[in-house]
Amino acid sequence: MTEDEFGNIARSFNPDQETWWHFEGRIPDTIQSCIGLLRNVLPKATISVEIEKPGREGLPELAAEADVVFYSRSWAESRGHKTPEQCLSAEGHQKASLALCTWGEDGAAGLSRSTGESLHCPALDESGRDISVIDAVGAGDTFIAGMLYGLICHPDDWSMGKKLGFAVRLATLKVQREGFDGLGRDMLGTEIGGG
Repeated sequence: MTEDEFGNIARSFNPDQETWWHFEGRIPDTIQSCIGLLRNVLPKATISVEIEKPGREGLPELAAEADVVFYSRSWAESRGHKTPEQCLSAEGHQKASLALCTWGEDGAAGLSRSTGESLHCPALDESGRDISVIDAVGAGDTFIAGMLYGLICHPDDWSMGKKLGFAVRLATLKVQREGFDGLGRDMLGTEIGGG
């Protein structure tokens, strides 16, 4: 998608409308322009970005402009961080009200700038044991989807801990299977069962 195409889509929304725009950090220069356009055209928009690929130029600048930032373990380790909490406290996400960092088998951490709350949620199976990874492809995207679901669909009725826990459980269920078949159904089953 070109910047012009993106601009046409963004301008089709009402400027007073609350919207959420999520970007993967694949082409930082283009994304930076899109974020700038959103800030001007849709001032109530919430913007989240995924900062994943180590060494990709422009990603720190994207993080600095986002409202919510998702860091990957590979990104954090490439910057010398030994824990997700270390990444969240050190990286430059000045505008972000929330920053998150996935850490594979060790779950994920979150830092809320608005409350100062720092959270960590381990990745465990339903019985509380370590998990057996079958297919990790898409686990980070699954975590982000789970977190966005919590943030957008349950902004006030779920605590930040519940949102983080939901996202980690969703990603944990994903890595324990090949592909994504049945993931939503199985996640719904854990939520109904009190998970």
